Amino acid sequence: MTCEIEDSQFILGPWFEGTPQPSQIALEAGASGADAINMVEVAWAMISTYTRRQWCPVLSGEVLVHVKGMALFRWPRWPEPAAVETQMLVSGEWKPCDAHYIKGVGVELDGSGYYRLAQVGTVPAPEIPAHVFAAVQNLATYLLVQGPARREFKTQGAGDANFSRESMMGALYGSGAGAMIASEVRL
Repeated sequence: MTCEIEDSQFILGPWFEGTPQPSQIALEAGASGADAINMVEVAWAMISTYTRRQWCPVLSGEVLVHVKGMALFRWPRWPEPAAVETQMLVSGEWKPCDAHYIKGVGVELDGSGYYRLAQVGTVPAPEIPAHVFAAVQNLATYLLVQGPARREFKTQGAGDANFSRESMMGALYGSGAGAMIASEVRL
């Protein structure tokens, strides 16, 4: 049978533990430190959405599911919580129900109706590999350089210095963002 997520709410912990320094990203992209901090957070959110993995601690999570018949519902975020509390909507009230949760498999929901699933405790962040940190730095730098205010230039001058997208390649080569900028990639 089918089950559909009607609503979900997750409260996330800090993104910045072990993250590349926003000051380095700001210097490389020629942006302010506040903008770099914002773009690092945006990069973490984009990477989490793309990979369907949560790279920061999840302080609390709740999912409202509409089930038609018996169903096995997988928790929508990884890493999954150790335990899930399950309630079913009966006569307009949420009442505890006897659903079985198996980490890595899902929750066995026994009948049609609305279920509210809530994680028990905080789900700690997994160990983050070096290539994920590199992706955060590259993406944040790219987003800062390709921001709407900067994205449309071909050449730019400041005083007696002129540069183009292609001449920036050397400065941005280390971040990987230069290749995307020089090849006219757009968001």
